Amino acid sequence: MRRSKYLKRSSDEDFIKSLNTNLLALEEQVSDSSETSIPNLYIFGLPRSGTTLVTQILCHLLDAAWVTNLMARFWETPVVGMRLSKILDLFCLPLDFQSEFGVTKGAHQPHEFGYFWMKQLNYDDVVIMPKEHESKIDWIKLKQKLNAITHEAGKTVIYKNMLYAFHLDTFLKYQPNAIIIYCKRNLPDIACSVLRAREARYGDKNVWWSIKPPGYKDYMSEDCYTQIAYQLKWFNSYFEEKIAALSQYNIFEVQYEQLSKDIKKIINTLARFQKRNMAPETTPKTYRNKKEYKIFKELLLK
Repeated sequence: MRRSKYLKRSSDEDFIKSLNTNLLALEEQVSDSSETSIPNLYIFGLPRSGTTLVTQILCHLLDAAWVTNLMARFWETPVVGMRLSKILDLFCLPLDFQSEFGVTKGAHQPHEFGYFWMKQLNYDDVVIMPKEHESKIDWIKLKQKLNAITHEAGKTVIYKNMLYAFHLDTFLKYQPNAIIIYCKRNLPDIACSVLRAREARYGDKNVWWSIKPPGYKDYMSEDCYTQIAYQLKWFNSYFEEKIAALSQYNIFEVQYEQLSKDIKKIINTLARFQKRNMAPETTPKTYRNKKEYKIFKELLLK
């Protein structure tokens, strides 16, 4: 249903899938899945909450590795993808802090690694699953894969996705040293941006985009404003409850409207990381259509 500029070519997808399959033996050969004390960063938040920009800024500021657009093509052989990213010096190239609805361009730019997380967490869609789903996830295997990626990187790896946030409490039991970055933003502004994403990707603001809460099918006959309001209110409450119950872990919140201040707080707190040249003061841009904003404000903040 995507518009032509967002369509994936099936021949390219088949080629990359075959490449992954043929590299599985090499992946096993070069992987070290033993325990490591190096903590990784895991970024998440509501769609359009600034997770991509926060990822880009932290990739720039920290002496860290990340899932590059190149590495993301190796979702079944991520250590191979990390090795190639290092060999090609992709982590030395400057980031442009640009993206289009979370998608970046260029082999070295950060990627959400969706295929990897969907495979490892046993998802075939971004519909949140009940707690019982966790019995279908091989948590030990996931831990070993993340350890292997970290060993190959030789430093902290920065991830950005939402699927692990669906199971954050269990995920952190296997990744107790993880650093979690929870991105937040004014809900009506998020809603307006989600509406823009629907129109851009599908040419139709009534087509659902991004994560799906329980009972979302019951809202398919509702107007787009009501759909988006339900989507964001449900996940906002869900994530807030998750975070509140996990105060014993390394969790930081970043508010989009005070991005520079919160990023500096994180950097100062994580003093063990080597800083790079500081990025210029970042003032996020917010597009507002007054009519749409008013509708969402009434639906989301009442």
